[in-house]
Amino acid sequence: MPLFTIIFFFFYALIIYFSLGYTVLSLTPLQEEEKFVSSFGVSSLIFSTSSLLHTVFKIPTYYFLPFLFLSIILASLLIWKKIPALLSPLTLIVTFFLTYLSFQAFLPLYSLGNWFGDWGMHYQLSQYYGGLQQVNWATLKIFNVYSVASRTPLFNLDIAFHLSLFGRKEFYIFQIFSTFLNTWFILPLYLLFKEKIKYKYVFGLLLFMPFIWRNATYTWNKFYTAYFVLLTLYFFLHRKESFTYQIMGGIFSGLSIYAHQYALFYLLPLWGYIALESSPYKEKIKALGIWLSIPLIILLPWYAWVVSLLGLKKTIFSSPVFWYPHLSLPKWLFIRGYNLISTLLPLLFFRYFTLHFKRGVPFVFLYSGLSAFYWGTVLGAYTLTFSSLLKKVIRNLILKSPPVIWVFLLAGIGGSIFFSPYAAINGNAQLGMAPSLFILAGVGLLCWSELNRKKRRLILTFLSLEFLLLIVLHPLFLSKIESHIIDANLQMKEFLRYVFIYDMLGKIRYFFLPLLLSIYGYVFLKNFK
Repeated sequence: MPLFTIIFFFFYALIIYFSLGYTVLSLTPLQEEEKFVSSFGVSSLIFSTSSLLHTVFKIPTYYFLPFLFLSIILASLLIWKKIPALLSPLTLIVTFFLTYLSFQAFLPLYSLGNWFGDWGMHYQLSQYYGGLQQVNWATLKIFNVYSVASRTPLFNLDIAFHLSLFGRKEFYIFQIFSTFLNTWFILPLYLLFKEKIKYKYVFGLLLFMPFIWRNATYTWNKFYTAYFVLLTLYFFLHRKESFTYQIMGGIFSGLSIYAHQYALFYLLPLWGYIALESSPYKEKIKALGIWLSIPLIILLPWYAWVVSLLGLKKTIFSSPVFWYPHLSLPKWLFIRGYNLISTLLPLLFFRYFTLHFKRGVPFVFLYSGLSAFYWGTVLGAYTLTFSSLLKKVIRNLILKSPPVIWVFLLAGIGGSIFFSPYAAINGNAQLGMAPSLFILAGVGLLCWSELNRKKRRLILTFLSLEFLLLIVLHPLFLSKIESHIIDANLQMKEFLRYVFIYDMLGKIRYFFLPLLLSIYGYVFLKNFK
């Protein structure tokens, strides 16, 4: 039964990722909430290592089953008296996962992203790493573009473990795991702001932000990477409190890059901060050694394998960073300058309106313009409503936050604009900016919570209206077959026959409608008081 399949994999993922990582972290002096939040990332490292061993040495995944069962038993014993301390982050991650999975139930395809290659690549790589399709790794080219070295593989290896364990390679199973992994970002954000924002339902306001709910449902690794990057920042801020925090920071630094290369935008200023801070020379060298050597240890096995297959030169030049056309310096500067303006200001909003108005398709005309604004610009990703608080947010960041926070934030935005591939004139908010935008969103929630009741209600009302505009237009847009003609992602259904959760559920998908309405109604009413 389709609904049973979703329920099973949901509980399986939640229990396995928590119990395995938590059992390992029980050996550390971390606080209970820190163990809970970090447990998912530690489990990812273990699952991905198992998948890599399976890929390189043909070690069967099911050999790992005894450890899974043992970790569940041990975790059950360990948390028996600690559940109250874990209730807030547990509620958050379950709420976000159920919300985004409910969205998936109503999406017949991914619209207007034009990232078909990325989604198909991640899906196929997860199957290959899981041993579900035979492949010659040395000659592999996905869509004649991507090789095994094009992306760091943590996301693919992670999901591959479960696909291999159950012998399942359906796209909708991949969707379920992808959605779960892309839900984790809320956990480190909760850790970073929990001392300042006392009520966990305030974080539920992020469910109303179109940039977040759309990207969290895409089957790629942008938000998954944000989880590791934000946890790295958390342990960096606390690194002087305990040597354990230093080690954890080093581990999550490595996992950040292992998840996606864009993490380097954020890690470089953190490493630079350690190198430049005023502390004894020996302490500085020791700290840098930890923060640089652990990522090297994590990344080395996969890179060693890839280099043995492709050679060093092909491995380096497989990265999309090197796929730029050969441009003169003035041309390159013009493109990046244009991208800077179009990402920070809503100019593309009008460009897309003009483009699709000429096509004469009303829904595409409206929805394309809105998507260009909400998913292609920083202002739109942050929403017009929260942008009304931008003055307070900037003041809070500069005056009340340590400098590393706003350096971290600007490094992510600047790195995405100037160094991401294909960031010419498309806007960039949907790429490597997610951790920066989450920090902005967290500070925005903090500023919102400090307003009087009348202003809070006003902002919540307008945020809800922005959300409703997109959520109502989305299915209307998708219901018009002529709208699909210009959408590259239609290929996933027409040519590759991907079966989405939407297809698998049939009419049962309407089960998720009251669930979705209940979640949003609860968050709205709780925050409207």
